[in-house]
Amino acid sequence: MMLDFEVFEQIADEKQCDIAFPIKEHFLIQVIKQIIGHLHTEAGNLIFGGGTSLVCAYDELTKRFSEDADFRFVPCPKSTKSIRSEITNIIRNLDGFKLDGEPLSDSRKIEYHLIDTDNVIKKHSSLRPYIKIEVFFTDNLFYDPVLLPLQSFYDKETNSNKDDVKIDLDDGILTIVATKHEEKEDKDKNYYRKERTFGTFKRQFNVGNVNEDSIEAHFNNGVLKINFPKEEQKQSKKFIDIK
Repeated sequence: MMLDFEVFEQIADEKQCDIAFPIKEHFLIQVIKQIIGHLHTEAGNLIFGGGTSLVCAYDELTKRFSEDADFRFVPCPKSTKSIRSEITNIIRNLDGFKLDGEPLSDSRKIEYHLIDTDNVIKKHSSLRPYIKIEVFFTDNLFYDPVLLPLQSFYDKETNSNKDDVKIDLDDGILTIVATKHEEKEDKDKNYYRKERTFGTFKRQFNVGNVNEDSIEAHFNNGVLKINFPKEEQKQSKKFIDIK
């Protein structure tokens, strides 16, 4: 995952918090979006009920930072077995994440612990080294669901869009260029102001001999992932039979 950690440092400095907070918030929102995007069932609705990602809706980090993400599945079906199985299958196949142990289940909920495949969260261990997801099965909600855009502070700062990212491979050198552009408009009866800002991020990597026809790039929730299988090394030593 190609992440610019200087952006996380800027966010932490602005919010006056540990860098682990915006990092974990960014990864958790990826998990939430994937779960909601992949679950399609007529048995009920999966409602995000709270946790870390709510700070994005209110655009602030608080002292009482929650590391959990809670969901409510409503209405509660007579049997939750098939829904539990479907949700668990989605969790097991999340892009960029894997289960840390088996799900914990009881009659009213199922709980998952997730870690990112690059161990970024674990490296910033001032917080819990995994993401905790809980799904509660209930017939009642104590609030009216509201549709809100969900975007991490990192995505807001980088204004991430796959159309702004360019990748090329030349003689074993992989180059990634991303551009950031933002437009602000300010109107009043006495004036009109419009500002445009631009920025460029560029990184190069020596990847050596790779199979160019098999390279794949995926951009998901502000994270770029590139897969390229290595070319098989040609045998430099040859044994000659003696006749």
